[in-house]
Amino acid sequence: MTESRQKTLKLLGIFVLVLILGRLTLPIVDSPKTVALINSVGPWGPVVVVTYVVATHVFAPLAGSPMFFVSATVYGMRDSIIYFFIGGLFSSVINFWIARRYGRKWVLRLAGKHAMDDIDNFAEVGGTQILFFARLFGVSLFDFISYAAGLTKISFKTYYLITVVLSVFHGVFTYYVYRGLDFGTEQGITIWLATLIPAALLFTFVTRRYLHKKVQQKRAVETISSSEPPHA
Repeated sequence: MTESRQKTLKLLGIFVLVLILGRLTLPIVDSPKTVALINSVGPWGPVVVVTYVVATHVFAPLAGSPMFFVSATVYGMRDSIIYFFIGGLFSSVINFWIARRYGRKWVLRLAGKHAMDDIDNFAEVGGTQILFFARLFGVSLFDFISYAAGLTKISFKTYYLITVVLSVFHGVFTYYVYRGLDFGTEQGITIWLATLIPAALLFTFVTRRYLHKKVQQKRAVETISSSEPPHA
């Protein structure tokens, strides 16, 4: 099988999976029990959403998308984006300081082994420019980048400023693009998944390639420097 055919089949597989997820998710998200459960906690509902977002970022293997569907159904797109923004700001502080205070060992425990390649690559070349690029394009790697930044020498002030500004940008952009979607319908969820998943895969690929390229450049420079004879 040719490489182009394999890529085509993978893309088709992704979209089929998206359609299946849309059909499986809707009955759970839009069920009376789910909506009633969220409504039953009253004003504490947004706190539950924010807490869940923080938990999914600190314990990186957890997935945050299901809660967004529930939140968007109950509270609407705008408020849900705000809740996820607040949760992201809290988690970005927690992840950063866990990494800075306790180091790679604790990051490995919380983020998982599969994430460590991304975290290590960022930590090796991390800086203001790298962080800006990663925050701009690596939205799906948000929690990993937060951990990785804590393993670098970047100042918390610089890290948090970039995180806040680009999180606002992503929130506004997401609301503008998806503000007309109804998450209480199969069509709304399917459109969200069918556009978001490919975009997340693309931007994750771009971010990983960018970090890998920077790591290779850094190591090449170090190799050349170490091979040069010392000056007399």
